[in-house]
Amino acid sequence: MKRRALVGALTFLTACGDCGGDKPPAAGTLVRRIEDPSALIEGIEATGRVGDYLLDNGRVRFIVQEPGSSTGWGLYGGSLVDFDVVKEGGPSGQELLEEIFVQCDLRGFAPVSAEIISDGAGGTDGVLRLTGADAGIPFLDAILPRDPLEVTMSMDFILPPTGRTLELVVRVKDERKTRAREIACGLVLLPGDEYTLASPTRPLGAGLGGENDYLAAFSPEATTSYVLHRPDEKPVDVVIEELGIIPIGADSVPFLANATVEERYFLSVGERGDLDSALEAMRERRPAEGPLRAVALMLSSDVALGSVSVLVQDANGRPVTSVNGTSDLLTFSAPPGAYEGTVQVKGRALDRFSFEVMAGEGAQEIAHVVERVGRLRFTARASGLDGADGGPTPARLRIVPGHGAALSASPVYDDYVPAEVEFPFPAGEYTVIASRGPAHELSVANVTIATGATAEVQATLRRSVDTTGWVAADMHVHGTRSADSETSRRLRVLGAIAEGLDVLVATDHDAVTDYGPTAAELGVSSMLHTVPGIEMSMLYGHINGYPVPAATPQDHWRPAWFVYDGTKFERVRDPAEVADELKRSGAKIVQLNHPRSSTAVFDYLGVDEEGESTRAWPDADAAELLNGKRVDEYATVLVDLFRLLENGRRLTAVGTSDIHTDLGIGYARTYIRANGSDDAELWSNLAAGHAVASLGPFVVASLRADTTVAGAGETLVASGPVAIDVHIEAPEWMDVAQLRIYENGVVLHERALTAADRDATRPAIRFDGTVTATPTVDSYYLVEVSGGASPPLLDETKAAVNPIFVDTAGDGWSFR
Repeated sequence: MKRRALVGALTFLTACGDCGGDKPPAAGTLVRRIEDPSALIEGIEATGRVGDYLLDNGRVRFIVQEPGSSTGWGLYGGSLVDFDVVKEGGPSGQELLEEIFVQCDLRGFAPVSAEIISDGAGGTDGVLRLTGADAGIPFLDAILPRDPLEVTMSMDFILPPTGRTLELVVRVKDERKTRAREIACGLVLLPGDEYTLASPTRPLGAGLGGENDYLAAFSPEATTSYVLHRPDEKPVDVVIEELGIIPIGADSVPFLANATVEERYFLSVGERGDLDSALEAMRERRPAEGPLRAVALMLSSDVALGSVSVLVQDANGRPVTSVNGTSDLLTFSAPPGAYEGTVQVKGRALDRFSFEVMAGEGAQEIAHVVERVGRLRFTARASGLDGADGGPTPARLRIVPGHGAALSASPVYDDYVPAEVEFPFPAGEYTVIASRGPAHELSVANVTIATGATAEVQATLRRSVDTTGWVAADMHVHGTRSADSETSRRLRVLGAIAEGLDVLVATDHDAVTDYGPTAAELGVSSMLHTVPGIEMSMLYGHINGYPVPAATPQDHWRPAWFVYDGTKFERVRDPAEVADELKRSGAKIVQLNHPRSSTAVFDYLGVDEEGESTRAWPDADAAELLNGKRVDEYATVLVDLFRLLENGRRLTAVGTSDIHTDLGIGYARTYIRANGSDDAELWSNLAAGHAVASLGPFVVASLRADTTVAGAGETLVASGPVAIDVHIEAPEWMDVAQLRIYENGVVLHERALTAADRDATRPAIRFDGTVTATPTVDSYYLVEVSGGASPPLLDETKAAVNPIFVDTAGDGWSFR
């Protein structure tokens, strides 16, 4: 069928109550245009703005963008972008949904008008209708560009005066009127920050592709949840799951000349972050297929569990429901049957138990004792090189079973935590390993958590590496605004500090993100400099730009790497055009990412062994030499950078994590020579090559002739011998095994680093020495350090100081 053909091609080629002054009128109006910012919904993913439309029945609130007002993947407006529940005390203020918009045959919807069909006064449904035509979705069009469908599309958002369910009606009318064809229409879902997405027909984590009874988004930490479902037992069909975003549709249906196709969906909102409250809202519209039994679950333990979540799964691991609340009493509904319950605290499994829901009337009481549980209280403080107290600090906390466990042992707990945290944990003997990145020593302690007792671990994370005059930055970082990452903004900011970063650059796919508001909310703005940026994600290769000012609210696809002729996809911009677009958008640095990977800019540019390219060279400032996901490309990219340099194309070699998962931000990173976080100094120094790409060690190198010194990216004017001074620092837990110095792309000096090279008074100094070179022509020198596995944080270590240049004649540097 037509839709299946599209799927095959893409898969082959490839993420009110008290409303603060804008209350619904007394007449009960449910739909209105937002004219005052006080009517907007608050939350980390909130992107609605004045001019958009609010649907509010006093229990739930939704915001739909006006035509032309886009902040997400839906490029043209008309998307459902925000929702919230209204409880006693007002809205929750924790909006997590990213976006839902219309698609037909995987083309988007470009509304040109919005009309309030019914404002809901007098007890009727509120109805908002947007009307327009199909239009392209940039990423999908770049894979498989298609002609316009020649249809009229409309989207109705229908909110009843009661209940917590919004109806979404997609209508498509044929305007070609010449022949019959097939069409498949539905939605595109971007689930949002911190949510777990689940289907009742599959085990958690097993994938959602194909037919699902419904899709549910829930979180132990959230205050809202939702279920997306259809009427008449129709399935919610996930067309493609490999893309990170979730296109949802039905099988293609006959589309006769001048015909209209209609598809209906419902979005039911939970009053808590659990699945149970969202299913409860769904059942107001769609009764359960079989009998349900109310369950009153009482949990007890020898310690206070506090807020908990219980995930209920069947014998095949499929989620039946989940419920958030306090341990005293948790109520939910489930059909009769045998189940496995997982008790979670702060989203982490604490205990598992089996139980059976019996058929019958009334609530069934179930009591469960969470046994052999104590509590762990963890605090972390930083300490300086001189031992002075540096104050509380977030940290990475690993807990390994057994006393005296090896640093490489698999942890039962591994997460970024605030400076002070306390939580229930299974009783037993453990090794607690705390860290704060590659400039600090580890804190390792044995701890015994006794049943019913609280064990305390106070970690002092001592800085042993002196990076004075340099700042540590990660300039390639993804979070939930990237379709292929599920890491929350909160965890990104917390992790950056816990790994000792000074600068965090946001580079979500095709979206400008600003972590500044999150850092402010967490109260850590003084500990971390956040920079908004973007990763332009062309299929041929990816390019970062930063800083790029973030819009309010933050949006996608601006700047753009594609060109449309009206609504018809024309082409993808070349790297030179993309770089120019980034610079026009304010970027001071254009960075070529993983240039020899599967999305490889160097390959697309046709970079050859002589450093020549077959396409126009972009106005780029940097290229990733060390990408944390692709460390094996280092040697190839190093040779590329040598050849490009020799051909007159100087790119600063940088290290980045390219992190998409929760843990590992800052591996690799870039040390930039700077006295602080002043943007002008940071980016001018980075562009000039005053930088070190590092996967662990901190290395400083300089060239010296008499009293004249040049560091990374600088040029020394000298004839005759020059001294190459190298200084290497690393904490005790890190392996640093080899020093290599390149002269004009060829190894000049190589030596093993041994214990004898360490400084007797400061063991973190692994080498501080000099190598002599005698250049006879203009030359360049690059210093490289490497080592093996360094548990618990690194599988290998590596660092490279950007080239230092020698001008032997004093007439300006040129290669040969």
